[in-house]
Amino acid sequence: MNRLSGNKNPALARIVPYVFLSLAVFLAYANIYHNEFLFDDIALIVNNQFLRDWRFLPALLTTKLNAGSNIDGTYYRPMQSLLYLGLFQMAGLSTIAFHLLNITLHAVNACLVYALGLKLRFIRGAVFVAALLWALHPLQTEAVTYMSATADTLYTLFLLLAMIAVVPDFSLRRFAVSAPLILLCLLSKEEAVIAPLLAMGTLYFFSGKKASQFSTYFRVGPWVAVVGIYLAVYCAMALMVEPAPVVQAQAASSTAPISYAPFASLALYARLILWPFGLHMEHDFPAYASVMHLPVLAGMGLIAVAGFQIMRPQSRVSEPFGWGLIWFAVALLPVFCGENIAYEHWLYVPLIGLFLGATQSIALYAQKSTSLKAVKRQRIVVIICTGCACALGFMTWRQNEVWHDPVALYSNVIASGEPAVKAHANLGNYYVEQGDLAKAMDEYESAVANSGDTDVEAQHNIGVSLTMIQKGLLTDEALAHFRRALAIDPNYYPTLTFLADTYAAQGNLADAAIYRTKADALQKRYKTFPGSSSPQP
Repeated sequence: MNRLSGNKNPALARIVPYVFLSLAVFLAYANIYHNEFLFDDIALIVNNQFLRDWRFLPALLTTKLNAGSNIDGTYYRPMQSLLYLGLFQMAGLSTIAFHLLNITLHAVNACLVYALGLKLRFIRGAVFVAALLWALHPLQTEAVTYMSATADTLYTLFLLLAMIAVVPDFSLRRFAVSAPLILLCLLSKEEAVIAPLLAMGTLYFFSGKKASQFSTYFRVGPWVAVVGIYLAVYCAMALMVEPAPVVQAQAASSTAPISYAPFASLALYARLILWPFGLHMEHDFPAYASVMHLPVLAGMGLIAVAGFQIMRPQSRVSEPFGWGLIWFAVALLPVFCGENIAYEHWLYVPLIGLFLGATQSIALYAQKSTSLKAVKRQRIVVIICTGCACALGFMTWRQNEVWHDPVALYSNVIASGEPAVKAHANLGNYYVEQGDLAKAMDEYESAVANSGDTDVEAQHNIGVSLTMIQKGLLTDEALAHFRRALAIDPNYYPTLTFLADTYAAQGNLADAAIYRTKADALQKRYKTFPGSSSPQP
């Protein structure tokens, strides 16, 4: 790829873009410092006993992410937990401190996006526009404004540092030296397994004639080795934990037809990137069992167009955009074949390459033709980009308000028209905390209705609320919901402990012992911290 060459800018001129990007981020997110703890923040921060004392450090580093709240988790992200431990020890449950952490990481990442573009020898102005648009796009609010989403910003930090370390010569030595950054990346978020593929995609576009030589990609070997060791250890640790029994309803789902919902998510993402309205925490999709649905066909069409753009002979102008599409596809790969749901924070890393590649191609196009036409094109591009940056920053400011408190967040999801099972359930939890059990019951019942009577948490919470209404007395109606919760998941820890504590309080020691034995067995199996308290909805 041809590169623009020029003399080095003065030191001040080199610093100004980084300062401006940082200021833009802090300004766009200046209204979030008093936003409340929400959703997973409660388990990962508020109720996380591992953050209370440094003596829990060994447990924090050797257990899953939710273990500090006595919740069996899926993810192993010790870097995120370690950051939370240090921050909690310094500032306690300060929303300002936890928000400042995410904003700072996002600002640093914006600067690193700019630095990566420069290392790729893209046009300086195009790189700055890409970093600014990426930093201010309201799709990023879920990864920045949501306190417990630190994994996204943290893993991106190490990923960008590693990419900057190997660009532009991609030598084996650089890959070896930067391998520890990939390990930190993996310990921040498991999606980092795609790091070697991102490097290979970048090698493909920026290695010139060597890109066609298979041996060229052996340079990525140190990163591949780190990822391979991580996956081996991760799987070994998972096998050491006895898997929970699978209930009949879950077993039956394994025979369900293939869902084409991930393709529909691509059409949604394209719309949100270009027209970021209607943002909310999670986007649910039907389990499309056939391709003959407009959203699925639209997603497949986008894949076909992107594939054509990548595979066709590249020109100097189109090549950066082709690389950006490769980056986007690879970065989205870990979540593409997941559930029938799409989260906005899944675009945090994919948008980096897409924006860098697109703005570079646009800038190269603006330079074509005669000098007069080139100047006019460049002015138009600058005006459009300035307007877009201002609009996106304003939209980010407004979207931050959605994350202010539980009512604002969950009402936004419900108003979007989604089934919103989790939103109803968590809004019910909030009303319980406020002492409004009537509203809580309405939300829990809505969660059950939208889940098709298969939401274990909603069933549990209805039983708890009914018990609370009866001043701690277990009624037949409450027991019916608890039994339904255990039918859905026989090892649902909150129900087991709640029943054990409630029966004990009523003097029914025989039933209390039955549920306490089951709960203690689960606690030992998942190696959570000693002791437990009666879970609240």
